[in-house]
Amino acid sequence: MRLAKVGAAALVSVAMASSCGGSASHAPTSTITVLTTKAPASLDPGVAFGERAMEVDWLAYTPLLTYTHGRGVIGTRLIPGLATDLPTITDSGTTYSFTLRPGLVYSNGLPVRASDFTGAIERAIKLRWPGARRYLLGHVVGAKAFADGRARAISGITTDDATGQITIRLVSADGQFEDVLALPALAPVPRSTPWRDERSDPPPGVGPYRIANVIPGRSFSLLHNPRWAQTQIPGIPRGRLDLRFRVSPDQAANALAVLHGRADALDPADSIPQSMLARVDARAESPYLATAADATDAIVMSTTSKPFSSGLVRDAVVAALDEQSIQRLSGGTIAAGCYLLPPPIPGHPSASCRRSGDVTRARTLVARSGLTGTDVTVSNEAGSPAGGLASYYVSLLDRIGFRASYGSAGAQTRIEEFAPDLPNPAAVYEQLGASGYDRHTAAQLHVLDAVPAGQASAVSTLWQSLDEYTARAKHLAVLGYPIASAFLSSRMDPDSVILHPVAGIDWSWLDLE
Repeated sequence: MRLAKVGAAALVSVAMASSCGGSASHAPTSTITVLTTKAPASLDPGVAFGERAMEVDWLAYTPLLTYTHGRGVIGTRLIPGLATDLPTITDSGTTYSFTLRPGLVYSNGLPVRASDFTGAIERAIKLRWPGARRYLLGHVVGAKAFADGRARAISGITTDDATGQITIRLVSADGQFEDVLALPALAPVPRSTPWRDERSDPPPGVGPYRIANVIPGRSFSLLHNPRWAQTQIPGIPRGRLDLRFRVSPDQAANALAVLHGRADALDPADSIPQSMLARVDARAESPYLATAADATDAIVMSTTSKPFSSGLVRDAVVAALDEQSIQRLSGGTIAAGCYLLPPPIPGHPSASCRRSGDVTRARTLVARSGLTGTDVTVSNEAGSPAGGLASYYVSLLDRIGFRASYGSAGAQTRIEEFAPDLPNPAAVYEQLGASGYDRHTAAQLHVLDAVPAGQASAVSTLWQSLDEYTARAKHLAVLGYPIASAFLSSRMDPDSVILHPVAGIDWSWLDLE
């Protein structure tokens, strides 16, 4: 992890204050400008998906559960949002029961009802929210029948507007479901909200901010919600500034604008061009924070086909990797590491590891395996690290004794980025897939996958043990973790900057110097 121009101790103190339910002491009096190269396709929570939408929507649409406003693994911890508490989970993990907080109102003043939760999910399904198929249709009882038009309502969700009770029944136990409930798409919206993409005028929500002044593809604003003061949900800050997001596709020009004070922040979904990093680091008055994101770049090796069915060969690949080469070829956009679970995810092992690229030892291991000269096909998955790293890997395989080339059909190994939508260790291993691990891992996952996300910290040592085993078994060779960054103008208070593992910069804590 790399911190620049921001005091680490100050960041930790802000995170601790946020987790205790503190809120800004003053109403927003200033508006700052955030530059982004690309606007979300929509900020309507029933349609929106991905990091660019998440950083905005989680502040305007609070679901039943939400995430702690803190950095690192603290930011992955679930807390009650519109619900009074974390759910009561019964029936072997298939029934979730909540009580809605009393007296909640939307940003337009309408009261929030328990049945609005059902309406929001039905709306998201009918609007084909991108997460619906993965997280709802095969999981919530009756969701698929509703989606297919075979039912007029979702039978697995029952609500009582008088008592605020909400009950959700699942088809089977799903440890990640609490994380699903923290997605803004599942936040209540008024029942009167049309079942169409309201991208030009997103619906009212419950949160410290409201979305306004939307010009699709060009700009939008996050404005203080004046009704939030009467809500005061513990752990969710009130918000200190108003924000105006402006789309400007030139990434380098955006960074220069922030550097020279013509704008106040870069969208954390964008990165500073490598050619400008030295100038940014040299300008002490411009807050810049860089830290490992909740994603992992890795080489995956098929343990069911030659040559990677040999443990000696997998050992050779790991031994040959050179940390300095990885850093150079990635342009400094990857933080070093060797574990599948990235640092912000519960269960990430704390032991450090360094690799210096022992090609001689690697060649010896390959020779001992008897597989020298084997043809190896490497695939470079969509969304994987830069092509330079793929070329490096092909060249490395050649150097340690194989005949490597690019391809897709019959590829025995691939470079892939594991970037789960949910900050849950189970979601990371789910992306790896059964072909990437052995029976021991499968047995451990059978137990851990069923543990509710709200209890992730209670089993973090078990996840850590599994991740350490994965590193020892060398089912994959981790290259490192993509770097998330925040770059702000000199008029911003560096002690107010929090890079949240789920939502990028936590705009609700940001303040002026």
